Amino acid sequence: LRMIGFNPLNETMAGDIASNDYANKQAEKRAKDDAIDDFLDEIVNDYEKLYRENNQLKKELELDEKQIAQYHQLEKNLQDTLLVAQRTADEVTNTANLRAEEIRQAAQQAAGGAGFDPNNMGGFNPNAGGANSGADAQGPAGDNVVDADFEVVDDDK
Repeated sequence: LRMIGFNPLNETMAGDIASNDYANKQAEKRAKDDAIDDFLDEIVNDYEKLYRENNQLKKELELDEKQIAQYHQLEKNLQDTLLVAQRTADEVTNTANLRAEEIRQAAQQAAGGAGFDPNNMGGFNPNAGGANSGADAQGPAGDNVVDADFEVVDDDK
């Protein structure tokens, strides 16, 4: 040991080694602490970034949910409107059918049952009976003739 310069009685050498070891250990500790601080800084930065992204996504989700609610309300309104339109169309159809039947009956009454058949495209049915049925409903060539004047009546006036 004396050859390498170690002398247990030489305190300066022993003090230098102990001082060197302490300084090396302190440097290693500082390096580890710096690495830990850098790592913790990265974690904090990543956390802050994720926190901001999460808040942004929550806001977007809230807006999307509001839009979905509006679309659901719009869909309901359209369904209600279509239902009302269908009911109105059914009412108009029924009213038109009733009015057509009233007009048909009025036309038959106006003809006095004289062979007028509104369902017959020719307008005359000799089998319908009435005052003009039979022989006096025949024209000169044997054609069926209706001898009546019809007046068009407009009920809206």
